[in-house]
Amino acid sequence: MSCIQETLKLKGDNPFLKIEGIGVVEGGGSYKGYDYLITFVRSHRCGYVAIPPGHPLDDEEDTYNIDVDVHGGITFNSREKFTKELLGIDCNDRWLGFDAMHYGDRKDFESAEKYGRKFSSLDREFEWEDGTVKKYDYMESECKKMIDQLIEMDS
Repeated sequence: MSCIQETLKLKGDNPFLKIEGIGVVEGGGSYKGYDYLITFVRSHRCGYVAIPPGHPLDDEEDTYNIDVDVHGGITFNSREKFTKELLGIDCNDRWLGFDAMHYGDRKDFESAEKYGRKFSSLDREFEWEDGTVKKYDYMESECKKMIDQLIEMDS
């Protein structure tokens, strides 16, 4: 079982799990045997997938060598995560992640305020004129798209 599943157990049936100094865990799950997690940090979402042991990317430390088509590209590749502090155990899963804070991605002020973050008028001024907020469903779809590609790499 990955540390993503352990994290989701902590969240339980609550709408979200707040992690002080980091953000919130909105949700996640399992898809085709891979675990994924969706977080909300500052004003945008991030998606993560745990790489199972033995997968060709399990030992790949160079993010630029990972050819996965996901929103904004892979922006996180590490075994170092917030889970040690949260779960109280060492977590050795490799996670690949991406985020929704790129050109054309709008900040999700509504969700951020729901999670307790305050914004100034200056924060709102520096926002893309066009673009879209990447909601939970979009991020979940991208996690599953990543998983489909990871399965293909492993076959």
